[in-house]
Amino acid sequence: MCGIDNRIRKISPGGDVTTFAGSAVQGTADGMGAAAQFYLPQGIATDAQGNIYVADQYNNRIRKITQSGQVTTYLGGNAGYVDGNGTTALFYRPTSIAFDSKGTMYVADLGNNVVRKVVME
Repeated sequence: MCGIDNRIRKISPGGDVTTFAGSAVQGTADGMGAAAQFYLPQGIATDAQGNIYVADQYNNRIRKITQSGQVTTYLGGNAGYVDGNGTTALFYRPTSIAFDSKGTMYVADLGNNVVRKVVME
């Protein structure tokens, strides 16, 4: 679950809510758990290996969270529209992420009015 408090929250099957990554402070920092920062995280999706990907809307990034809680910037950084790998790819307010059965990622790039296709390496 994502929200305006810039945290990624985990809800157990029993209903217990805990912070998995991020803090109330908005920013771009990568790091472990609460050391990481987001700015209006939106859609999330999980790959076949159990990694979580977050559309970090106002940071114009796609963030990857490992099962242990390590957050890294997977794609993006500055606002724009450029295809590429890592921080050479540019997004403008991504909001949703989905994976197909082959592991291809799709990103709703709201500010650019397109759906982007990302072939995972």
